[in-house]
Amino acid sequence: MGTREAEVVKPKAPSAKPFAVALYKQFAPSGTKFPSDDQIWRFVRTWGECFDKTGAIADAPRSGRPLKIPVSTVKDAVKFINRHHPSTRGQLNKHFARRLHMLRASPTSLWHRILAYDKSIRKCVLVEPRQPLSQLLKDARMTKTERWLNRFVKLKSPGVLKRRDIDGGDSSVRIPPPPTSKDYEGPWLKASAEDIIWVDAKAEDLKRRRTKAYGRRGSHSIIIDDPQQLTKRRKVIKYYSAVCARFGALHIAFTSGTRAPGFKPVTAYKTKRGVDAKGPTGEEFRDFIKVVKQKYISRCKKAGVQARPIFSWDNPRIHGSVKNGTWDDLGITTTNFMSVPCYSPDMHNVIETSHAVICQALRKDVQECGAGQPLEFYMQKLEQHFYKLLTVKSC
Repeated sequence: MGTREAEVVKPKAPSAKPFAVALYKQFAPSGTKFPSDDQIWRFVRTWGECFDKTGAIADAPRSGRPLKIPVSTVKDAVKFINRHHPSTRGQLNKHFARRLHMLRASPTSLWHRILAYDKSIRKCVLVEPRQPLSQLLKDARMTKTERWLNRFVKLKSPGVLKRRDIDGGDSSVRIPPPPTSKDYEGPWLKASAEDIIWVDAKAEDLKRRRTKAYGRRGSHSIIIDDPQQLTKRRKVIKYYSAVCARFGALHIAFTSGTRAPGFKPVTAYKTKRGVDAKGPTGEEFRDFIKVVKQKYISRCKKAGVQARPIFSWDNPRIHGSVKNGTWDDLGITTTNFMSVPCYSPDMHNVIETSHAVICQALRKDVQECGAGQPLEFYMQKLEQHFYKLLTVKSC
């Protein structure tokens, strides 16, 4: 009988499972909720097989779905944003709705592509810069400022300085005390300054306004066209107002161009061609100045003050020319009139500030009540704000 060779029994290799599980738990972040040891071991084995085949455990790169929106459409969208500065995404979606329908893409996909293409696009605050002034306009402002200061600032009052003109001429300029000094509250301003009647026009659109729009980060300013200018069925209030330091609010009158669906003005002014005026006319402005002068004289009589009105308004063509004698019949000449240089609303700061005060109060009414109220309702509100907020308390 043959002898049977003894089988060689190889010892079993120790399992790597405990070692792998221990390392996994050792390098995991603190506070991690671990799965069972069997699940951890399956993860480790899968990663090991993937590493043996590919040399890495990361997922293989995927081709993904092809992009539906081409780069040309994305560039057009970026140009649209930088040119028109939409205040909402809906305005952008509406402009590209037809193109997105043809591409079978969603507006969200277009927006994601825009942000990936130009990461600087975001919502910015709307800012409109002032008109740059030429040297000729700057000289006109300096000349006018010198005349006003020398006319209305007392020379011998405490804190008032007399400095030679910047150009080194023979004329001098009276400089009032700085606002931070105690002399600023003193009597350095002449009484005639209280007789200046500031006149200006204003247009207020009754719509809730947005103050932000999409644009590139770091832009110096964003200037957009008002989309309401393209619509005819909107509510707009246009008015003339006159204020002075002695009495505050003098008179407010709603002018041609005030419009809303179904609104009819009390007095309809015509242009020279016989068409209904869409803005204030020269005849309308003259009628307004007549009423302002009458009110000022009557209020001076009640206050026991001599009426010496000094008028000041800007330079539209309908206002005529005081130098050419257009206003001589109303007693307004170069001696009691203060003209304003072009592009200088800051030199008309008194009336501009009054516009800001009453229009801010009106915007609050629009925000609270909405633009659904009739136009007459807001015209009455504006008139109430004018006399309530701007009238001097002593009057």
